[in-house]
Amino acid sequence: MEESPVNGVILSGERRLSQPQLLDNVARAASGFTAMGIGAEDAVAVMLRNDFPFFEASMAANMLGAHAVPLNWHFKEVEAGFILRDSAAKALVIHVDLLPQVKAGLPKKIKTLIVETPPEVRETYGISEPEGDLGDEKGDHEEWSSWVARQVPRELAPPPPPSSMIYTSGTTGN
Repeated sequence: MEESPVNGVILSGERRLSQPQLLDNVARAASGFTAMGIGAEDAVAVMLRNDFPFFEASMAANMLGAHAVPLNWHFKEVEAGFILRDSAAKALVIHVDLLPQVKAGLPKKIKTLIVETPPEVRETYGISEPEGDLGDEKGDHEEWSSWVARQVPRELAPPPPPSSMIYTSGTTGN
């Protein structure tokens, strides 16, 4: 039986991520999170639209026994800042175009990893192309894909994964 060309592949626009690539990126991100001091019961916040790094960061956090904390991409500094502080997130993985709307609310010690907003997401949400170099927006934040690439894949067996830490207006009263 011939294997489908999309078996074990995540597709987004013209981009493809195979299962082995995904698992390698997850293992690398887990090592990077460990180097940041993230471990069991800690939190990693993810403020991304549908994109490969959402899976990578969430799965990497779970690989360490940490909680993935998804943030609604509509949130502004007050809502995002509340969740980041309340969850005690040690890292935030965020699309670069979302950073300006939450930047003022970021806790001082949170490590921020920037994800370039891919073309298909820009097109879907009507986001204009970034003008010039994104260096000004990135500031001292690291770029996700190059950060992941520099990490050595984690080889230790993962602990049992915790659940995600989901915030809603119903659970917080905000």
